[in-house]
Amino acid sequence: MADRFTRAFAIVAIWSIAASAPAAEFETLFIEQTIPYENEEAVDPGVLGCKLGADLSARVVAYARRHRITVQRSDSALTDEDNYVAIMITNVVNDRGFAAYHRKSTTVFVELYIDGQSVASTTLARNASGGVMGPFKGSCRVLRGAIKVLGLDIANWLASVRTR
Repeated sequence: MADRFTRAFAIVAIWSIAASAPAAEFETLFIEQTIPYENEEAVDPGVLGCKLGADLSARVVAYARRHRITVQRSDSALTDEDNYVAIMITNVVNDRGFAAYHRKSTTVFVELYIDGQSVASTTLARNASGGVMGPFKGSCRVLRGAIKVLGLDIANWLASVRTR
């Protein structure tokens, strides 16, 4: 009985130490202050007023903190010496469906650079309809819901890349 208790205690102790130890860390990552659109001319002018790029940047910083990843927003151009995450909004769909329901989607391309070398990339997309009260919400509010979840998706992706 005591032997089983000792083994169980050792397993729990090792697990808790491993869970608290950080995985392969990259130092501070930088992202742009405002995430750019791939082709701004193709984006609906009403969407440009939503300031989705600034919101996405802030969300990535906030959600990355949950994974103990330090992400800083940068006003200056990102250089090859920096460890940075290049994010680009590649597509935004801003449609209204039958009975004024929203059909919105946002797609982003994300690429991680460590010491100037691309080490991983992914494309993420989210759809949004505004939920039950969607017909009573504005387009920007519905799109910001998709951006909020994309910020979380990007932070989760960064955490998964860090542990590879």
